[in-house]
Formats: sequence, C-alpha cells, structure tokens
Amino acid sequence: MASLFDEYESPTTGQYVGVDPIRLPPAPLASPCDPVTSHDAGERHEKSGKLGRNCAIVLAIVRWNPGLTSVEIHAAQGDRSDLDRNEVSRRLADLKNAGRVRQGPAKECSIKRVAMVSWFAIE
Repeated sequence: MASLFDEYESPTTGQYVGVDPIRLPPAPLASPCDPVTSHDAGERHEKSGKLGRNCAIVLAIVRWNPGLTSVEIHAAQGDRSDLDRNEVSRRLADLKNAGRVRQGPAKECSIKRVAMVSWFAIE
C-alpha cells in the first residue's frame, strides 16, 4: 500500500507524482508589495505541482492529528518530506483561505513550549 510520502519528481514534467495535489481557488502567490522574484517563485512552485502536493501533505497531517500547532505539524512529518517550517505555515494559510482548515484555540506547543494556534480540518 502506498503511503502519503511515496512520491517522486517526474523527470519529464518536474511535477511530483504519487500524492494527489489539492486544487486551491485562485489566490495571490505573493503580496503585491513583494519583489518580482517572489511572484516568479510562487508561479514556479505552483507550476511544478509542489504547492498542491504540499497542501495535500499538510492537510493529511492535520486530518490525522487534529489540534496540532504548525510547529507540531512540521514535526509530525518526520524526515519523510522536504517541507520546512515556513512551507508548513504558508500551506496552512492557503488551506485556511480555501476553507479546508480552521484555526482552533491557542494551546501550549509541545515543542516550543509557548501558546500557539491549533489547527483542525474542515470536512
């Protein structure tokens, strides 16, 4: 049985295969005041399939582990994915804007030991 993390980058398209990417409603990939390089990076991230793939991974972790903080979500992926802490936070924001996750109450993060927002999937 394939796991969520059984994926590879296709040598022909450069897109990730093995994780069904999430299709998000159109939204800006960078702030209007960001430099053009940020907008270019956002477009590359989307076209490569990494944006949808990373959203799918983060959403799966939230579904399997409701109530985690973003730091705990990052830690929950272990060393089986290349999502850094910032990528997890960015994808949580995308998923929230798309109505796929919601912020829960603040709780003490088991890793940072400070109060942080918890996250829950919207089914």
